[in-house]
Amino acid sequence: MKHKFFGNLMILLGVALLLGAVGLTYYNLNVEQTGGEAANAVVAAIHEEMPEAPTLGTTPVIYYPTAYVLTEYGVEIPDYVLNPKMKMPKKTIDGIDYIGYIQIPKLGLELPIIAQTSDALLKVAPCRYEGSVYQDNMIIGGHNYRQHFGYLNELSYGDMIHFIDMDGNSFSYEVIDMELIDADDVAGMTAGDWDLTLFTCNMSRSGRITIRCARVGAN
Repeated sequence: MKHKFFGNLMILLGVALLLGAVGLTYYNLNVEQTGGEAANAVVAAIHEEMPEAPTLGTTPVIYYPTAYVLTEYGVEIPDYVLNPKMKMPKKTIDGIDYIGYIQIPKLGLELPIIAQTSDALLKVAPCRYEGSVYQDNMIIGGHNYRQHFGYLNELSYGDMIHFIDMDGNSFSYEVIDMELIDADDVAGMTAGDWDLTLFTCNMSRSGRITIRCARVGAN
């Protein structure tokens, strides 16, 4: 009788654990889906507010929407080149400050980038960990949601990444290094002379899948 009781108890515990796992999986998928939808909505809002590039007659011109200086040779120099330490422009959407959006063609991703980092903000979209594109040292972190940075590990050397700031200035990067950094290794994440870094958790959350990039020009 006692063995039967314990057998039934173990079955009940197994069912409870299974239901708990199913519930947790459903919750995680729901959070992930919500995060993906939120990011898509923000990118759409950014596109609506982004200024359009001017044209000179029928010939397109390179567009630097920020303030610029016209030199004696007629060359337009964007303000961020003259003053790379300037703060990146922000736009507030639904109470959150964004500094632009990122495009990763290989992964079919276009994601807004939040100006600062917190656990709550990471559920909405990838966040700036530190740095600036104007100083070629920006680090961006994102959750491993499938619609955020979940497939960073599929990038390869030479893949292109583009960042567009809130004034419409475009910066292009090439993947030149990939590494797995310990989850607690803050110094390792910020070490080195990288123009752009993207990172996300691996599946076990023991490390950070880290993509290092070199800038190849601005459009």
